[in-house]
Amino acid sequence: MLIDHFRKLLLTAFAVCISSFSYLTQAHAEVPLGTPEAHWKGKFGPAFSWPIIAIHVSLLPDGRVFSFGTDDSGLLRGYTHVIWDPVSGEQAVYPNSIKTNIFCSGVALIPGTGQALIIGSNSDVNTFDYKTNSLSSLGGITERRWYPTVLVLANGEIAILGGRDHTIDTKAPQTASIPQIFNPATGLFRQLNGAQSDYAYGWRGSNWNYPQAFQAPNGKIFIVGHAILDRNMFWMDPTGEGAVDFASPERLATGSPGHSSVMFHPNKILAMREKAEVNVIDISPENLKPFVTKTSSLSQERIWANLTVLPTGDVLATGGSAVANELVDVATHAEIWNPKTGLWTQGDNATKPRLYHSTALLLPDASVLTAGGGSPGPVSNFNAEIYYPPYLYSKTGKPLPRPEIIRAPSKVTWKKWYPVQFSGKSDIRRAVMVRTGALTHTFNAEQRLVPLEMHQQDSNSLIFKVDFDQNSATPGFYMLFLIDKNGTPSIAKIIDLS
Repeated sequence: MLIDHFRKLLLTAFAVCISSFSYLTQAHAEVPLGTPEAHWKGKFGPAFSWPIIAIHVSLLPDGRVFSFGTDDSGLLRGYTHVIWDPVSGEQAVYPNSIKTNIFCSGVALIPGTGQALIIGSNSDVNTFDYKTNSLSSLGGITERRWYPTVLVLANGEIAILGGRDHTIDTKAPQTASIPQIFNPATGLFRQLNGAQSDYAYGWRGSNWNYPQAFQAPNGKIFIVGHAILDRNMFWMDPTGEGAVDFASPERLATGSPGHSSVMFHPNKILAMREKAEVNVIDISPENLKPFVTKTSSLSQERIWANLTVLPTGDVLATGGSAVANELVDVATHAEIWNPKTGLWTQGDNATKPRLYHSTALLLPDASVLTAGGGSPGPVSNFNAEIYYPPYLYSKTGKPLPRPEIIRAPSKVTWKKWYPVQFSGKSDIRRAVMVRTGALTHTFNAEQRLVPLEMHQQDSNSLIFKVDFDQNSATPGFYMLFLIDKNGTPSIAKIIDLS
């Protein structure tokens, strides 16, 4: 209680003096001791304090987490941002010097620079520089957008889809039905007038709310829709004036913005739908249309749950409840989906409900940060928990030894071989890259897993290459993981694919 009171006093002083401060939380570099069930259930660590409700979380190129969303009382005021170091446990709170309320924005890391591009609010465009921990304004865009998706494309440009403008009519706000493209090299935006659509990312029923869009292997943008339509999957062409069309006469099961989806393979998407149903969507370029199959259902309905792709290719579900943003059949347990078997396994239980405005983010040590929830909500979570997946534990509950990357390149490109040195005690079976994430409102447009071509040279070295093209392995920052014979991933090395 005394520590929490002191934290509140510091936040108040920070807002008045417009200065920053930092303090230590629990560090998470070491995997904690688990129970004998941890090798198949994983383990949640204890909840620890977070200065705000973490509505937005992004992993930066230096391994720290960038977070914003509310003030210290839980109001939707993005006038401060938090930087958390998972290794040291240090949290630092900084003032928003641009004076723009950046809550409910969309975020993506700009390829090459690693700056976070923040789109949202009153048509403002801002960037966060992780080297200086500061925000800067780039000026406005044509349409005002709250709740937009920001997606890095194969050519390094960034697409902005969906959202809506609350300033015209707060009861019936105008949806943003025309996508835009941002060119980081020129700092200019262009509108895709030919890709205007109410159904794909502008429909008032739901699709405007963080459209679940992915760069597809065929060069187009694939969109998982939520609206109750005869067809609810879309292709959007971001070239020229743009174009958009239904992707298939086949339709997904009905979903909503509270049902997440994730790209767990360069051409495959796992999509949560209503009533705990889950679909797999194959958008391989050789397919004439997206191929949809039904995989096993979740243990229960999990509205506002978050999906996180793990280095093993499995997908983790955390948070949610049976009734949207209510404490009704709250899902505190983790669930992990295995793409080989199509089955879900129930994991350990968290101590906090994670409902609307909650987040989850894969960290470089292969654990998962779960945070936030509230504003509004039955619970306002000024806290976070770490989930340690089963691949980190032996059958006794003790942490498994892990591969250790000793030396790896900091920058790579496509179709070329690169050397990696690792601990000679490791038997490496796989190498993968997982893109650093940027998540809000259950959706992480930045997240994707890319398997690597790999050949072990000797007992402590290997070579790898990104054998996919830029459509399947989009430019940006990735966590390089080495996975041993036990399925245990190394602590990642963050590399720049460009």
